[in-house]
Amino acid sequence: MAIRKFSQKIIDSLTDDGKEGVAIELGRVCLKYGYTVAEVADVFAVSRPTVYNWFNGTTKPSRRMREKIQKLIDRLNAKHTENE
Repeated sequence: MAIRKFSQKIIDSLTDDGKEGVAIELGRVCLKYGYTVAEVADVFAVSRPTVYNWFNGTTKPSRRMREKIQKLIDRLNAKHTENE
């Protein structure tokens, strides 16, 4: 069963504690707060398959993109911390 428009494969990948990286962390944040792969793809002007590949660890974003991803993670966490 998919949650928040995430495939079970992505959910399983994101809940694997052995996987690390800023893109994996972004996937976990999106899953936690309910953001979709399509929303992330729109933010970074990349395709949904690119985001899926980041989230499951198949590919890693460039260094410049990782910096942008970290900034988004920080903003999303701050936004949701303020709303608690």
